[in-house]
Amino acid sequence: ERMGIFGYSKPDVNKLKEKGNIRGLIKALKFQKDPYIRWKAAEALGELQAMKAVPYLIEALEDDDWRVRKTSAKALGLIKSPRAVDFLLPLLKDGMWQVRSEVAEALGRIGDKKAVSSLIEALKDKNKFVQGKVAEALGRIGDIDAVDFLIKALKDKHPDVKWKIAESLSKMGKSAILKYREILQKEESSDVKWGLIRAIGEMRDKESYDIVVKFLDDKD
Repeated sequence: ERMGIFGYSKPDVNKLKEKGNIRGLIKALKFQKDPYIRWKAAEALGELQAMKAVPYLIEALEDDDWRVRKTSAKALGLIKSPRAVDFLLPLLKDGMWQVRSEVAEALGRIGDKKAVSSLIEALKDKNKFVQGKVAEALGRIGDIDAVDFLIKALKDKHPDVKWKIAESLSKMGKSAILKYREILQKEESSDVKWGLIRAIGEMRDKESYDIVVKFLDDKD
């Protein structure tokens, strides 16, 4: 610990991290006099993948400082704790987009399918960065139930988000290919066609060659 400018002892998070002192970092996570200390402690616990810290990081998801909430969510994602999912889900509606974005990424890392319905709803988020992270998370989880919602989202999202959605569609597995082929044969939206063609290409599905090659003459 070191003395702060007001005379109280501050935990030295860097030293605690270097020593792998999980107990000390958990104590620092509760240091109420300085949110920066709590923020850096959460960051360190995530990088150390400290499973023992999970209950304390879950508690920190309710911190008044958004940076602490954000970093605690990131830490839980790095630790990949399924126990944290139920506590992360409400933060998909946090008032700070930075928190919502980090929560989506954490849920994708953890990979629990119970998060899928909430992530699908979060595709409607007003922030494009959050939308992109949500799309990435759904791709990581790879639940086929998300496919229709991702395809629909291709029609009305920012170009950067559409790229993330197409990437996610490419991770849905071979079971999604038949659906992609069927949609391509009747779809009029250029965004949807582009997204599905890119997904099929990333999946290296040679059986879709005859369908995809037709779009070499597409007006777009």
